[in-house]
Amino acid sequence: MARDVQKIENTLFDLGSVIGKLKTSTGRNPFVWSAQCVVPAVPKRSKKEEEEIMRTMLISAAIAATVATSATADISASTGWEDTSADALLGFYGNLYDFGYETADPYAGNSSLFMVEDPVSGTPQGYVAWITGLSAGDTVTATMWMKGASNGVDNDGKGRLWGHYSSDDDITSYDGSASGSGDYAGEGGVWTQASHTWTIAEGKTALVIEARLYSYGANTIVLGDDLMVSTSNDGASITLAGVVPAPGALALLGLAGLAGRRRRA
Repeated sequence: MARDVQKIENTLFDLGSVIGKLKTSTGRNPFVWSAQCVVPAVPKRSKKEEEEIMRTMLISAAIAATVATSATADISASTGWEDTSADALLGFYGNLYDFGYETADPYAGNSSLFMVEDPVSGTPQGYVAWITGLSAGDTVTATMWMKGASNGVDNDGKGRLWGHYSSDDDITSYDGSASGSGDYAGEGGVWTQASHTWTIAEGKTALVIEARLYSYGANTIVLGDDLMVSTSNDGASITLAGVVPAPGALALLGLAGLAGRRRRA
């Protein structure tokens, strides 16, 4: 950009010099309009002046980019179930017989989430994230690594991400299904990543993200690890399982009455 500006200025300067020479030799200005306007000669700027102009332009561009980014920036949070002093789940529903921290086979780090279904019936689910302060049209994206049990006899255990709406002040309330991913993760006894993006419906303000279990025969355990949640609403709040929540969120989560800090060797 600076080079283009300099080229324009040089052209104007050269044109002004030609006009001056013609006027001197003929005694009259060869470029005369009705308004008697003459193209002025534009002096070259010094290197210091050019650097100052460029610096000002760069600062202005940086400020504009920062404002634009701030207006559209997502917020995000993650958990790897490494802080075993925190509740392993924020809540649950269905035949979730046991859950806690698994140390024998984490996807990453030293531990992961484990969930056990018993008896095998329905679709139990553990609440792994709670996003509040949302508005219609906001998006929430979650990714989570999952691994189901596989004994080579029964169908493989597996999991997937699902969601439902709640009120902004009570995670145990239910305000309708938010649906979820049609894909399963963790089949074959292998860690695979589950993911889904929700678009918040009209009149909804809070989303509970569920890790759902699908058990078959003796394959009743599903592991979860490295959960990442982000939302397009930078005024929202994200509360995750496996992380000690802020005092305000802790008071709201107290209604769930959980004791999910057990370790599994």
